[in-house]
Amino acid sequence: MKQTLLSIAKLMKLGSLTFGLLYFNFNASGQSVAIDTLQAAHEKPADYKVTAPQVTLSSVQLNKGLLVTPEQLFAGAFPGLLVSPVSGAPGAAGQMRIRQGSSFAGANQPLVILNGVPLFHDPMTGVDNPLSFINLDDISSVTVLKDVSVTAMYGSRGSNGVILITTRKNDKPENGFMLSFSMTGAMATATGKIPVLSADEFRKVIGQQVGKEHEMALGPAQTDWQDEIYRTAYGADNQLNISGALGKLPYLVSVGYLNHNGVLKTSKLRRTSAAVNLQPSLFKDHLKLDLNLRSASVKTTFADEMAIVAAALFDPTKPVMDRNSYGNYFTYVDSGDRSYLAPFNPLSLLEQPEDLGTSNRNITSLSADYAFHFLPALHARLNVAVDHAENQRSFHAPANMAKYALTNGLNWKNKQTAENQFLEFSLGYSHKLEAINSSFNIMAGLNRQSWEERNLQEAHTNHYGRELKGAVGNSNTLELQSLFGRLSYTFGRRLELNTTLRNDGSSRFAEDNRNFLSRALGISWNAAGLGFTEKLPSLTTLIWRASYGILGKMDWSNERSDLLYVIQGGSIPAELKPASSTEYNVGLETGWFQNRLQVSVDVYNAIYDDLLLQVPVAYGSYSTGYELMNYGSYKTSGLEWSLNYNVLQKKDLVWQLGLSGAFENNEIRDLGETKSGAVAGNIAGGLGEIQIHRTGYPASSFYVYKQQYGPEGQLLPGKFADTNQDGFYTWADRFAYKSATPKAHGGFRSYVKYKRLDASILLHSQLGNYSYNNVAAVQGAFNMLDTYNDHFRNISQSALETELEELQPFSDYYVQDASFLRLEHLQLGYSIGTSKNNNPLLRIYATMQNAFTLTKYKGQEPGVAGGIDGYTYAQPRTFSFGLQMNLY
Repeated sequence: MKQTLLSIAKLMKLGSLTFGLLYFNFNASGQSVAIDTLQAAHEKPADYKVTAPQVTLSSVQLNKGLLVTPEQLFAGAFPGLLVSPVSGAPGAAGQMRIRQGSSFAGANQPLVILNGVPLFHDPMTGVDNPLSFINLDDISSVTVLKDVSVTAMYGSRGSNGVILITTRKNDKPENGFMLSFSMTGAMATATGKIPVLSADEFRKVIGQQVGKEHEMALGPAQTDWQDEIYRTAYGADNQLNISGALGKLPYLVSVGYLNHNGVLKTSKLRRTSAAVNLQPSLFKDHLKLDLNLRSASVKTTFADEMAIVAAALFDPTKPVMDRNSYGNYFTYVDSGDRSYLAPFNPLSLLEQPEDLGTSNRNITSLSADYAFHFLPALHARLNVAVDHAENQRSFHAPANMAKYALTNGLNWKNKQTAENQFLEFSLGYSHKLEAINSSFNIMAGLNRQSWEERNLQEAHTNHYGRELKGAVGNSNTLELQSLFGRLSYTFGRRLELNTTLRNDGSSRFAEDNRNFLSRALGISWNAAGLGFTEKLPSLTTLIWRASYGILGKMDWSNERSDLLYVIQGGSIPAELKPASSTEYNVGLETGWFQNRLQVSVDVYNAIYDDLLLQVPVAYGSYSTGYELMNYGSYKTSGLEWSLNYNVLQKKDLVWQLGLSGAFENNEIRDLGETKSGAVAGNIAGGLGEIQIHRTGYPASSFYVYKQQYGPEGQLLPGKFADTNQDGFYTWADRFAYKSATPKAHGGFRSYVKYKRLDASILLHSQLGNYSYNNVAAVQGAFNMLDTYNDHFRNISQSALETELEELQPFSDYYVQDASFLRLEHLQLGYSIGTSKNNNPLLRIYATMQNAFTLTKYKGQEPGVAGGIDGYTYAQPRTFSFGLQMNLY
């Protein structure tokens, strides 16, 4: 708490702030975004509301089950938001893309704002996911902002879209004291295991392909190594919420404890969280305060995911354990020492080391809204917050672990302190012009946000304390300062015009290039009841909208892009400037039958120039590493739609349906001097890159040979098309083929309540996406069986189909259609009793997550982030049971 108070005091020192140009942003949203200071300044009169191209879902409309991170809530729920799994580990981050992101090889994660506080999005020591500290039970609603008319309010930070998370508050203190408690227990099993040979298949193939004389080297065991590394995992989530009022002070207190074991042995996550919300109102409601205190401690036990690779490779005829000097885990040895050419025992990789992470995070935020006594239409708003994290990760491997036998074990510890300070102040004025049936509001303000990170990597030592690597530390401080303004005009219940400008200045850039003026303009028109619509009595709402804007982008990824060797040297060039985007949106929203049926469609187009990319640098013919520079141009376009229908709304029967989806396309417009394109996407096994960025093609297209087939459709080994027709088969015959980006994706949800019974379901689908079956490509040939000294390796089931003698990993055969339909959750509930605010006194429920996936894809995970499916931590299928009690 002392650290937090010092940080707030430091943040309030405004005298040192320097600002660039006044930034204004033209926004044509039709609906107020009631989350933070910027949004509060453009609230509409109570009798006027035009819908903006944004989607807000309450907690009851999101994914269900024993979930750990926000990304799991969002999958398939929002049109235009694509969530792709990276790992099935508890607390693992998911890849989120709103309208495909703003770069083909840079930072694309959307800005996540929790109760008005922009959060860290960079990786943090000690946790897989910087968002895993959020207690999902505390979430009240989630809003996804996609269109430039709304994201422009956040300037350069909103270039990848914005996700607004609002937590619970006590909005009804008149109900008095309330207490609720929920508990959920869960059981999870692994899905999508890697298809490799069984022990019997392995023995048969060894005899046929390597020789009968080698069968003596095989063991008698029937070991399914994937069964050995995976387990049935159990978890529990307990939540307690207390709300009420102390006099006229509304409060809400929540406490939670999550215990989640992963399906990969030894992996687990423990989270303890607490939150307090106070909403005092002073001076006859002229001053309204909103104080949020949030604290979480996340403890993670990391499992070495190389065990998944080892399990796919290890000889299934060998036992798990064997008496030896390597912890009694079966280990290949040569001349009395462990073999350096054979895979490590998968169970040894999981059970012998100890890899622990801890993250303690505290967020304190205060927002104040003051309506001046002499002019209540004039509001002053202040939002101040400090987000402080103390993180640590430590690793220990014993001296008898085969992987670290050369060093006699390994010990290391990394520590990190990260702090985000945020300050925003604005003045807003709204006024009605009754004479011309109009109203307007105007707002202007300033914003300052700083990020400070300090890292220490202590010396690496072996099991006996001998130093293997010296200690190293670093620190980094970034600051973003902004001036913004906004003007909104409405005419009657028909027309709305919004303009917003914002000038962001970032310390990431040299002084001459650190400012960017983002701007957006929008218009919306409510045509219901006019012209031809008068002949459609069932039509309740008809809103047309359009927007245009230019945004800056000041964030980048540390991922490197092998675009070309630039002939220069030195540090980051002083001419580096923010990237920019030019975005358009046209939309239509309709409501029918008193808005029981609502349908919306949006079409967008965005062009991104001067992208911020890490590219290789050379001086003459010598590489000097990678350098950040402005490079390339990228285009995205798409159509998004949603349909929501209250099918039935009766006393004893409620049925609600929701469908949403997006059709998407992207293309690289320019790569400067890189005419042939830039390879990307490393193949597991160190064989090279399988994707390419090439002008005129989608980002990360697969870069492969065109496989040739026989008259009966059989694969012809080593036969590929001469695509450039030069009469030779060379590397130049590789071509850009398909993409991991789906052509379409969407979701379907349904909620039914009959008396005390309720049921909900959410389905998620992707169409037209392709994945590279990395495991089949690098383990799909018989020559991979025999390595050295009869230390055999397992191979993919694919080898039995193709009968390949040698690998051909760059064949388009391994780029496979990965379209799928997945049941994200199915929940059944039963309620008992009714409280004074119509909530059930007791609700019991059962949930199934990831119940099934329908796909023709032959690999492990069809929707894997990036499209390269290789040795992924299996996604769990989870069954959970729980109850919630509301006591008043």
